[in-house]
Amino acid sequence: MPELHINVQNPNELFTFKTTQFTEYTLRVYFYYELNSVVTPRLLTASETSTFYYFVNRSTNEVVEVEGTVVAGVNYVDFPFTVEKTAVDGPFQASVVISDATGNPEVMGDGNIELELNPGTGTNTELDTTIIVNWSSITNIGQVPWSIGNNITLISNCASSPYDVSITESGQTFMLSEDLDCDFTFNLPDIANAFSSTTSMVFSFYQANNSNVVILKAKDGEFIDDSSSGGTKQSVRNWGNSLIPGANIYVRPVSTTKWRTILQDSAFETT
Repeated sequence: MPELHINVQNPNELFTFKTTQFTEYTLRVYFYYELNSVVTPRLLTASETSTFYYFVNRSTNEVVEVEGTVVAGVNYVDFPFTVEKTAVDGPFQASVVISDATGNPEVMGDGNIELELNPGTGTNTELDTTIIVNWSSITNIGQVPWSIGNNITLISNCASSPYDVSITESGQTFMLSEDLDCDFTFNLPDIANAFSSTTSMVFSFYQANNSNVVILKAKDGEFIDDSSSGGTKQSVRNWGNSLIPGANIYVRPVSTTKWRTILQDSAFETT
């Protein structure tokens, strides 16, 4: 049986008690007076009651109360902690109180109780990959490696090539339809304007049909820093007939003359 010993003449002498979440036990608390190194038991009477309280802080309304069993003529009280009383893990502030026959309480001692998480009460759960994430509830505070726009631009007409990407399309995902039966070129916007506009500008491109070649082309005098090969060219492309089922490339401005591809898979190479 775990025990606590409280000097009732010095209630500011904090006690410490550590236990485990979801356990059932009886805590025996002894009360005594100590004066000039002389220890005298503080005996209880039949009319007294005792309660063990613990709470997150002194102002909280969520207080756990454990009523003690008082026996007259002894200097201890047994507090039966049930599973329900130890259901929440964490450190808590605690107090032990004795009340007289009229209900007047007296704090015998203050301290801390810590309920450690019990690994034996946990369960294994499978990862649910079908949960829908509400991205609108997430606030971005830096550069993200994906499109930050709300729309997808579907490319299904070969006559649209070359497609001039506009600065106002920052955050867009350009999706090439799997029915598209031609190679396709995207002309990136003037990077000097893009860089001065916002350094968090991102464009993403995805092809659903591996047999097509997708080319991203910078303006004359500008170049693309290809992160996978380390090359710096005016354009970057993916080769048709790639073994990768679909290919992604993300580009963002990093200077007034340079785009950089990020999270680029191996289907793309500089040209």
